[in-house]
Amino acid sequence: MADSNITETIVDLFIDNYNVEALDDDKFRHINGDQGLPNPRFNMGVKYELGGLTDSAAYSLNQKRGWLFRVQTTQQAELEANGNESTKFQRLSMDLVKAEAAFENAHMFYQVFVDLYNALTGDIWCGGHAEDDNGRRWWVEQKEAMRTPTNAYVAPTKKAIASKGHAMHRQQPLYNFKQLSN
Repeated sequence: MADSNITETIVDLFIDNYNVEALDDDKFRHINGDQGLPNPRFNMGVKYELGGLTDSAAYSLNQKRGWLFRVQTTQQAELEANGNESTKFQRLSMDLVKAEAAFENAHMFYQVFVDLYNALTGDIWCGGHAEDDNGRRWWVEQKEAMRTPTNAYVAPTKKAIASKGHAMHRQQPLYNFKQLSN
């Protein structure tokens, strides 16, 4: 597996060069102030960007894990059937080395993107408990939560705050979704 110090260095390099203007102001992390519910749309753009990359890395890791398992299983069956001198077993041994390397590389990329997601979004990928799918089902649920219209005040970007037309202290949502559905 990749050295965790190297992975941390890569993540630090990304963070050092990330334009933090894309992040929402922390005061919008909760609806109705610090005592309110978490704002599901807090850092939504960054979550989509890094969540999509992390989900892709999770998909790749899952595929590489499957390939590794298939090669191991096939190699073991070939060993039992024809021994370790067969041409097929030798080819499978080379495939196993490639599958292990591909799995390790996919795991490294997955870990980098999980660390970036955790560091920049104000959220923890899969609540810190990735299951067999490495958070892919969780990500689908997160996207759905961000898409679901709410009557919550959506955190404005720094650019929107700087613009003259933005009402910083708006108490009502931009749309009343109950009225729109009637």
